[in-house]
Amino acid sequence: MGQIHVLEIIEIILYLIVCIVIGVAYSKKGKSSEEEYWVAGRFLNKTWGAFAVYAVVGSASTIMGSAGLAYKAGFPTAAAVALGFSLQFPLIAYLTAGPLLEKNICTLGDFFNDMIGGKHVRWIYSILTLVFMAAYVVPNLKAGGIIGQYLMGDMYNYSTMAVVVGVVILLYASLGGMWAVTITDIIQGVVMMAGVVLLGLTILFNLGDFGGFNGLVETAVSTKPVIAGLGFAPLSVIGLAFIWALWGLVAPMTVMRVLTMSNGKSARRSLILGSVFAAATVVIAGFIAMTAVTIDPQLENADMAFIITMEKYFPSVICGFLIASLFAAIMSSVDSFLLSCGATVARDIYKGLINPDASEKTVIRIGSVSLWIIGIITIIISTLSLPLISLLTGWAAGALISAFCAPIVIGLYWDGISRNGVFWSILVGAAGYVFLNLSKMCPSLAEIIFMVPISGIVCYVVSKISPTKEVETD
Repeated sequence: MGQIHVLEIIEIILYLIVCIVIGVAYSKKGKSSEEEYWVAGRFLNKTWGAFAVYAVVGSASTIMGSAGLAYKAGFPTAAAVALGFSLQFPLIAYLTAGPLLEKNICTLGDFFNDMIGGKHVRWIYSILTLVFMAAYVVPNLKAGGIIGQYLMGDMYNYSTMAVVVGVVILLYASLGGMWAVTITDIIQGVVMMAGVVLLGLTILFNLGDFGGFNGLVETAVSTKPVIAGLGFAPLSVIGLAFIWALWGLVAPMTVMRVLTMSNGKSARRSLILGSVFAAATVVIAGFIAMTAVTIDPQLENADMAFIITMEKYFPSVICGFLIASLFAAIMSSVDSFLLSCGATVARDIYKGLINPDASEKTVIRIGSVSLWIIGIITIIISTLSLPLISLLTGWAAGALISAFCAPIVIGLYWDGISRNGVFWSILVGAAGYVFLNLSKMCPSLAEIIFMVPISGIVCYVVSKISPTKEVETD
């Protein structure tokens, strides 16, 4: 039987209890109005906003996934992810944050509705968001299952622990809405950054064991030569970098997090500071991967690279804190993903398409119930056998980027955009991405290199030849 990590389990249980208590504490305030439930009254300032944005974007794919990707596919691949991930924050700051905050909206669906209207646009946005955001939640729950199984040894399997993690997240997110999610995300962002920096500094201070940095690299490369290569086709690596660079522009939960900020100036400052956190995280993940290779070059599950490196350097009490940082990465992403899915069902589908006169309490109630239904579905899927975390998240993110990136950016800066232009841009982007992925006509993860420009061209051309936009008021 695998070892049961009692001290670490106690620390994690306390951490999970704190998250649930926060959900209960903010349940009344969070459900007082739609603006409070979906965007927490737009209270975030630049400092706490940086940690909150970093937490929601810095998912399990960032910490566990990047280390696992470097371990399996090579440090150059991880470096491409680091570059893209770091560029994501400035792109949001200077392309979309200011214009979105000026619109005084709560969700990305509100943006499409206010910008263009049209039931067919709202339907296609809502359906694609639910499908691919659910796909994005699954690998993060997978990470929770991996960590839970590590803690419990063989007492409980991976599937059971994925269910436990998912249910705790559902509890506090549904109770307190964006208030609970944002407060916990700030805490989780601090814990994540502290945990990553602690492990990174420890590796640096122990480089003498390998004869310095060059010695670590040489040892890792000689032990596992693949770590010096790309591991994927060059176009796949470029595509993965683009996915992480553009993801924040279209991710519903990132947009909702930006919309919790008080103004465009605070948003830009938060995002720039967040980019520093992001760059540090992914670079340290590369060092973790190289160290993990020297510990065990034959890991069956590459996503365990972070955990075996942690075990090498720290006693149980510190390991518990570092595992809490991993749980923080998972929870801070999943809670925001699920809340954005609830917003899609409640605001974009129910209120926007079925019952425009629905009361705020009804919309909040439907959002909370939807969050549970979608959460349970994703928990069940996460218990299945799945590939690398970074690859799963990259696939789901690529689909949403192909569909939404061009019409969002064009819509923010060009008044000539039309309803039909947006609809066909989204449809062609998503369908083209899926076709290229299934047909294998281009390397995996490279689909967005082709589909984002094509989606943009379709948006422009159709907008030029179709009637001017007309927002529906019914």
